[in-house]
Amino acid sequence: MSLGSSQRPSFKQRRTFAASLPKEASLSSLKPYYVTTPIFYVNAAPHIGHLYSGVLADTLARYARLRNPDREVVFCTGTDEHGMKIQRAAADKGVAPEPFCDSVSQTFRDLASAANISHTRFIRTTEPVHYRAVEHLWRELVARGWIYKGHHSGWYSVSDEAFYAANQVMDVHDGDESYKVSKESGSRVEWISEENYKFKLSAFQGKLGQWLEDNPKAIVPSSRWKEVHDALLDISTPLEDLSVSRPSSRLKWGVPVPDDPDHTIYVWVDALANYLTAIGYPQRTVAWPADVQVIGKDIVRFHAIYWPAILMALDLPPPKTLLAHAHWTMDRQKMSKSRGNVADPFEAIRVYGVDSVRYYLMRNAAIIDDSDWSADQIVKHHRRDLTGILGNLLARISSAGILSKLPAMYTYRRTADGTLSISIPNKDPLRFTSHPEFMDALWGGEGGLQSVVLGYKEKMESFEVSKAVESVMELVTEANRLFTQLEPWSKTADEGSILLAHLYAHQALHLAGILLSPVMPIKSAMLLTHLGIAWNDRTWEYAERLTLAIAIVKYIRILTSALRKKKKKKWKPKAEVELASPPDDSVSAVKFCPTSEDSLLVSSWDGELRLYDVASNASKCHFSHKAAVLSCCWGVDNKSAYSGGLDHWVRSFDLPTEKVLVLGAHTDSITSVLHTSQNSSQTIYTGSLDQTVRLWDPRTPTSNPIAYPQPERVYSMDVGGNMLVVCLAGRLVNIYDVRKMANGGDTPVEPVQTRESSLRYMTKAVACMSNGQGFAMSSVEGRIAVEYYDPSSDIQAKKYAFKCHRQPVNGEDHVWPVNALAFHPTYNTFASGGSDGTVSLWDHTAKKRLKQFTKYSSAVTALSFSPSGQKLAIGVSYAWDEGEDGLKKEMERNNGRVIEIRIRNGLNDESKVRAL
Repeated sequence: MSLGSSQRPSFKQRRTFAASLPKEASLSSLKPYYVTTPIFYVNAAPHIGHLYSGVLADTLARYARLRNPDREVVFCTGTDEHGMKIQRAAADKGVAPEPFCDSVSQTFRDLASAANISHTRFIRTTEPVHYRAVEHLWRELVARGWIYKGHHSGWYSVSDEAFYAANQVMDVHDGDESYKVSKESGSRVEWISEENYKFKLSAFQGKLGQWLEDNPKAIVPSSRWKEVHDALLDISTPLEDLSVSRPSSRLKWGVPVPDDPDHTIYVWVDALANYLTAIGYPQRTVAWPADVQVIGKDIVRFHAIYWPAILMALDLPPPKTLLAHAHWTMDRQKMSKSRGNVADPFEAIRVYGVDSVRYYLMRNAAIIDDSDWSADQIVKHHRRDLTGILGNLLARISSAGILSKLPAMYTYRRTADGTLSISIPNKDPLRFTSHPEFMDALWGGEGGLQSVVLGYKEKMESFEVSKAVESVMELVTEANRLFTQLEPWSKTADEGSILLAHLYAHQALHLAGILLSPVMPIKSAMLLTHLGIAWNDRTWEYAERLTLAIAIVKYIRILTSALRKKKKKKWKPKAEVELASPPDDSVSAVKFCPTSEDSLLVSSWDGELRLYDVASNASKCHFSHKAAVLSCCWGVDNKSAYSGGLDHWVRSFDLPTEKVLVLGAHTDSITSVLHTSQNSSQTIYTGSLDQTVRLWDPRTPTSNPIAYPQPERVYSMDVGGNMLVVCLAGRLVNIYDVRKMANGGDTPVEPVQTRESSLRYMTKAVACMSNGQGFAMSSVEGRIAVEYYDPSSDIQAKKYAFKCHRQPVNGEDHVWPVNALAFHPTYNTFASGGSDGTVSLWDHTAKKRLKQFTKYSSAVTALSFSPSGQKLAIGVSYAWDEGEDGLKKEMERNNGRVIEIRIRNGLNDESKVRAL
């Protein structure tokens, strides 16, 4: 397999090569792919929203060329230069409308050039050819009986260039001034009564509704399709005929009504016609209908109602898809000159580079909801994704040290022009493709490598550009992870590991360069050139072949790993071990010994605290209480344990002698018991429904504890690093520094942070990260929130919450409480257990579920990892309900269980768990 020369072929050579590729249809039978932006109003300079519309449409146009280089792509953008708003803006500048439009239109053309927009037509509505097209369209509508002369009165917005009905406006009182504004846009309106021409829009209400019924993808996203669809079905607000002219005495700057110079054609009719003018209407309409028209959500009504109705009146089909994107804001407010929060797109491109800005816009594509523009986030995305992921992997495989270690059979060298060249002999790994395990790895659902391109294609063609870009970056992240795992730089690395690490990384970067080319055409070309990729190998067809190559590499890695394991003692995990002599009632807590894989404390509602030896599956000893035990922990020497529960007492147990000491009591049920050691001193922390956290010295059981009053009842606590996290009723979270608590003497110290949980309901459990950077909380509504101690905005931006533990009940989806959490001691992984009877493992950095264990017969209420992380204890029993005290038992009972899991180099090859 040779990647050949990186010298760019001539246009003729590229076309010859493209013509040789298999195609879905011949060039002559394919309608050109037609994509448009809205034409931009020239009353003011371009802003980020204009740039975003252009880049989004350009990404789709470049993707269409990538998918089928033989299919013509027609891509139109331009400027809308007529209307009363332009007339007034020019007058305010003291110039005539025409030179005013010339100047501003050129600015939009300059932006398209600066942003590397690959349009094939930049149209201006002041062009003579457009005048002729609009006049023809008007005469056709008149000849077909769709336009008549009448009288129109209504609320008119100069800003929107639109009339609004009485139910579409509202009163606004601003000090001593009162006026009306449009409910839809917020623009000021004025009452106008005049003679003009009207289009019989009312006749198309049924046809428009049927068009949407038959084409659920006609408007994307679906929420905006639904808005238009529901409005058309609402018989209480029927469509009114549309005023399609203005008296020329009031508006001169526009296209005159044919044969009636006293009227000027309505600016929106003029503007919408540009999509036909751009493809040669009326003489030529072969590119129609448009495949996708990119518009902003604020002009949906004009494009989804007025425009299709006019096309239907002309016996032309509506556009295939209207992609109605959301807006870009700044500081969560709509960009406005009056607010001083308008971002200059030229400045952004100058400072950060065109492809960095394009990547940021597409990686955070505002389709459904508005996105907030942030210069800091542009820098962050550039450093994290383009430099830290793509650039880092490229640098790793290009380093002299790695190149010098590559096997002789695999030549990969730097050429005279600075690019890289790769060559592999014909004895390649394709011989494995007939193996059934390989085919399963290749085609096996989401884990199969073939899904990389297929998933990207699916997302791009459903206009989920952000998710498509994300999938490519995940591929490169995985390649980085594999490179780290195989350690090809190591002195002990064998030839196979070096080859596999390098080849997989190279192929992943090759694929990323192809798939990211619609978003970052310049940087992608630079990446592929640096890799030594020939122009003939930068095609969609080659990308599909690359997934095969990557899968082959991955399969060889699996085979190599299996061969290495044969030399070692094979480990056979037990799927599940059920503890002998289980508790007689629900398990409330399970705690592995910090220094032993086999010692496990189990507390339960039968009033017992038990010590189990997991290896021998035997109960070593147990301690009886007068009431249910709700929490327990190990002591510093791991020869003692502590507990608390419904009887309010805090107890200490000497495990070798089975002696019991009472440390003291709360005035209500104890929900949490923890142990820490600071500067050789030991402290027991207990949290209670009596709204206190108390600190106990286990060496002096008769001493009075230090009480930390809390504003609400304590539901759960955990310690991570030097931080104690206390979760309270009312969604409050107090975070204490245990060092300050230990050195504070008898005076309680203030919490270093007090937060309101991002969860909406009562906290069920909390667990702290093993690295001491943050914590996870869960709630009765089935949510898990991951938060961080660092209060800086950059760190807090990483926190997130998601719903989980969803199981059907009587055929309906149901969200179950999450009762238990536990972080893995080594990896960025935590486990969650819910009332649905399942346990899930999550990667909290990638925000993904890694695995879900088989559903148990009742709720999971307690979890604990062993010190190595190879075992996970799971308490299966009653679930605490959502009642006032949060401690009532519900429904069925079950027993404590231990499930054994081998975790080595991550959970397994598919889990994608990163080591800290």
